[in-house]
Amino acid sequence: MREDHAPTRRRYLQAVGVASAVAVAGCNSSGRDLNCTRPSGYASTIGVAAADELDVTDAARDWPQGERDSRNTGATGDPGPRENVIRGWRFEVTDTGTEGPVDDCYPVIADGRVYVGTFEGDALVALDPATGVVEWRYDRLSSGGQVAVLDAGDDPLVVAPGANGLHGVDAATGTRRWFYGDGSFDHDGNVVATDGAVFANGRNGVHAVEIASGDRRWTADGNQVGAATGETLLLGDSPFRALSTADGTERWRVEDTTPYGSVAIRDGTAYIGELGTVEAYALADGTEEWVFEGATEDFRVPAVTADRVVVGSARTEVAGGNLYVLDRADGGLQWCRSYGDRDVHGTAVADGAVYVATDDVVEALTTAGGGRIWVYREQYGNYATPAVTGNLLLVGTGDGAVTAFCEGESSGPVPTPTPDPTPPETPPE
Repeated sequence: MREDHAPTRRRYLQAVGVASAVAVAGCNSSGRDLNCTRPSGYASTIGVAAADELDVTDAARDWPQGERDSRNTGATGDPGPRENVIRGWRFEVTDTGTEGPVDDCYPVIADGRVYVGTFEGDALVALDPATGVVEWRYDRLSSGGQVAVLDAGDDPLVVAPGANGLHGVDAATGTRRWFYGDGSFDHDGNVVATDGAVFANGRNGVHAVEIASGDRRWTADGNQVGAATGETLLLGDSPFRALSTADGTERWRVEDTTPYGSVAIRDGTAYIGELGTVEAYALADGTEEWVFEGATEDFRVPAVTADRVVVGSARTEVAGGNLYVLDRADGGLQWCRSYGDRDVHGTAVADGAVYVATDDVVEALTTAGGGRIWVYREQYGNYATPAVTGNLLLVGTGDGAVTAFCEGESSGPVPTPTPDPTPPETPPE
């Protein structure tokens, strides 16, 4: 059995689960209270690839950071896979020769390559998006997590966190350009970059590092990098805080608010997910703009478009996992979908489609009303983090793998997984 290397936020929630259930006992207990659609089944509607190489279209937009950009918008104008969708290649971290346990994979896409890092996989790899074949490997991470592909002049740079520091790696060749470390870096946090610097969690605070040189810009108290834009870095700490990207000084804070890193920014507003609520705050001064009260579930990072906020949730002891689509202006509910005992680990929004990753299901829904476009199910798939570019969807998993979905020719339908066994009824005495 593999060890549990869950991120800080999940470890915290597991520890306080019982207390949370008691604290929110008076709230709604299920997404059904909000009339969420409950799918009747999850039988796969797509097949596997008929060829080893996918016909990946050129993308107008990359997905170079974990939630697409430093603002964590999780949205793109590219369409993603919509028609004649197939499940293509699958990359396992163990394919690199790594021994021992692995954890969440966070695929990002930039400049015609896929880049993957894992918490315990010891390697950062670059993959061919059409075949999943490894183009280069950087194996000196000690351990790694989310990665970001950054603009560093003529040659893009991949920044990957390791146990002891940040590695700046040439995106084309996989050679190291710089290393920043203090010997005590946290390897399970977010990495975002803006204003010429990359921001990452260290066990002794938040670090701002110059992209061009790898030199320290500043450090500040904190342990949950959230999202960044221009002059402002948002931390998902308790309390929720905004820092200056220039010098790390605090700009404002919101007491009694703890997003645990579930933060996104768009057009001067910050959107956060907490336990049971999604909230919007003015980026300039932290003034509350609206609050949406869902079921008493744990909300993930919101994906934000020009007019919608799309946010999934993980189940708690008193509520199941759900997907909500809200009006960005006022937080009003447009539609929602109940996943019951499944956690919604990640979402990505493309042109007209929402891609949803749950414990064992990946599906595409229409943004307008939540109608199903396609669904793929694999028992124990453990799907977590999606990324979209062109007609390609990549979904990382919680056990060190990346699966590619694309448009193309199928070699046949994917069998429906065997359902979880039902305990036999106790015979009467």
